[in-house]
Amino acid sequence: MIRAIANKRLELSDQEYEYYISIKDTIGEDDFRGLFKTDNDGNIVAITPPLNKRINMVCLFFLLNVTMNQRLRGIDDGISAIKDLEDRIKTLEETINNDNL
Repeated sequence: MIRAIANKRLELSDQEYEYYISIKDTIGEDDFRGLFKTDNDGNIVAITPPLNKRINMVCLFFLLNVTMNQRLRGIDDGISAIKDLEDRIKTLEETINNDNL
């Protein structure tokens, strides 16, 4: 689900969002501001720590983890689409073979 984090759209699972809330409650939201860039779908496209400001490492590792999870979810969706396509092709082949009998 897309959530608003540091004035950015960010696609997070419910568990990731719960962890974000715990981070925010502990250290605040300021470290997240300007730390990352996202696309319109809420996917992180860049993590850019500022050179002149210290950033809490938990924020950085959280965003790196979310980035990796977003990519893995995308790969999983692609694999599911391929499996669905394989099933549809198999059904079509069976239908064609049954019609030829």
